[in-house]
Amino acid sequence: MNQPPQLAPKRERKTIRIRDPNQGGKDITEEIMSGARTASTPTPPQTGGGLDLKMDY
Repeated sequence: MNQPPQLAPKRERKTIRIRDPNQGGKDITEEIMSGARTASTPTPPQTGGGLDLKMDY
């Protein structure tokens, strides 16, 4: 009584669109997927050490 393995139903492929609110909602999906770096949205510089930890002994 061997039954063939059950195949999982095919999942519907959905397209995701990425929009940048800093560029008026411009669709930037292709830029991100292609690995391009946009100069209009630079990463802010990291200043200082980030966390300021104070320990009292």
